[in-house]
Amino acid sequence: MKKLLTLSLALVLALCLAVPGLAAGIGSSAPPVDTVSNGSMDLRSALAGGNAIQFTDQSGALYGGLYRGPSLAYLKLNIGGTDVVTYQSTGVGITGTLGVSGLFSPAAGISVTTGNLAVVAGSATFKDTYGIVLGTGSDVAIVYDGTNVTFSGTGGLQFKNNTADSSTALILGSGTAALPATTAVADKKFVEFRTESTATSGDSRNMYLYHYLNGAGASGDTLRAMAVIEKAIDTGSGAHVSASFGATGSVSGLAAAARTTLHIPDSALAAAGTYTALQGEIYSDGSSSDPSAVTELAALRLANSGDGTGAGLVDDKAAIISLTGWGDGTGNAVYTHNPGNTFSGSIKILVNGAVKYLYFADSE
Repeated sequence: MKKLLTLSLALVLALCLAVPGLAAGIGSSAPPVDTVSNGSMDLRSALAGGNAIQFTDQSGALYGGLYRGPSLAYLKLNIGGTDVVTYQSTGVGITGTLGVSGLFSPAAGISVTTGNLAVVAGSATFKDTYGIVLGTGSDVAIVYDGTNVTFSGTGGLQFKNNTADSSTALILGSGTAALPATTAVADKKFVEFRTESTATSGDSRNMYLYHYLNGAGASGDTLRAMAVIEKAIDTGSGAHVSASFGATGSVSGLAAAARTTLHIPDSALAAAGTYTALQGEIYSDGSSSDPSAVTELAALRLANSGDGTGAGLVDDKAAIISLTGWGDGTGNAVYTHNPGNTFSGSIKILVNGAVKYLYFADSE
């Protein structure tokens, strides 16, 4: 079907973005003021005073048009009875596919109601200062399939906060050591997930992490957490894990605030290496590391805290160490007997702040 006037979508969009500020109110039935079959037209002059540019087919039937309001507050492109581009003071609305080559920086942002927002090449940045940066490369995309939102890109999904740089994370990240994500507002969390399971069987987990170390000679951690204390503060922890109970909560098996398990494979281990289910470590950063002025220092601290009355009841019941599953006998980890006065040394411990000693022997 031959059109008397053809306008590219990119040209109309550029015109829409260039027109200042805009009030609704024009009809699509305004009579044409001129006819162009070959050549050019001054669009601003043609649209002045509330006029419209109408598209017709060879029979003269109205096929669409470019319409605007008298106060330049409303502009729309209609093709085949569908408003494919609509510009108002609140922004530009597009029905269908928008193809942009080069820089596209709408001041009011981008909102996708249906369909996909994809970057074929390059990088996508949304609300640059506080928003999302999505990788670089030919596979950068944000896709909603009706159920899930999928982010992909060779640079990962980066969340920016204030002046934070994009991290070097492969999949998900924010900030760097030099420019981390920051806040000066009290009682805020940078990442928070609160979940609940009402399943009556099986296991559920808030977060499930597996990391496979499959490169000979390398090292790695599934989780590395560190608190860097840069000022004189009250309390700081590299990790704080807890298990608590609701009004009717209880367990019939094990409740552990932290459970660390070393799996011994169903095969003989190599001759070298040090293995432990739990390591408490004090690490001195340099030759000037000197903790002599601190109140207390221990590689392992076991505390009975909380309400005084409740702590008293715990004190009546609890043991400092519980050994379970270990055999009791000569040669075993536990051997109950009277060794006599054969102690060869001692280990300093603190009991309620007072120095005490555990004695040990060189033999059973």
